[in-house]
Amino acid sequence: MKVAGPTRTFAIAILFFLVSQSPLFASETIRIGSLPQNVEGFAALQKQNNSPEGAAACFAVAMLTYEGDAALARAFFTLVLTDVNLIDGPNGHNGRQPDVAYQDHIDLRLKRDPGMARSYVQGTSRNDNYVLPPLPYDFVFTRNARSVESDDLIRVYLASTGADSPRPVLTKRGADGQWRVDGASSLFVGVAAPRAE
Repeated sequence: MKVAGPTRTFAIAILFFLVSQSPLFASETIRIGSLPQNVEGFAALQKQNNSPEGAAACFAVAMLTYEGDAALARAFFTLVLTDVNLIDGPNGHNGRQPDVAYQDHIDLRLKRDPGMARSYVQGTSRNDNYVLPPLPYDFVFTRNARSVESDDLIRVYLASTGADSPRPVLTKRGADGQWRVDGASSLFVGVAAPRAE
């Protein structure tokens, strides 16, 4: 039987409403009240935000830290990345550091485009060179139908004020129960260039 007219429109509206209310398409904002000044502060921030979105927000905080203190940022990245993304070395924390691929992302792309990290904070804009607003900083995340790969492996999407679509971050829960970032190369893709004054 073919459904037509108002009945079909009503059915489509109901379907759209149900899909939009699904937790698979939910939006979540992680608010960071202050930026950590040391490894202990960052570890505490991770524990306070122990979720897939929280892990991705902590990764973004590490990105923001790089502009002011590259060495501290590398220590933060070491804490928030899963072990598969780490190697032995002195440029991180406790004898571990991000692997070569992440070192390239961190040292080349963040240095070249600091606005990229700032674009993940809501309230920034290409119109003013992605200048950070006053704290607290809000990071907005979404999930979709393919976000959950397993109970311990979840992909979230972080909004950027310099991009048309949110960027995926793969997170993984470790044996210690802490969520960490397993893949975030898309966060190092460039953003829209600041508008000329």
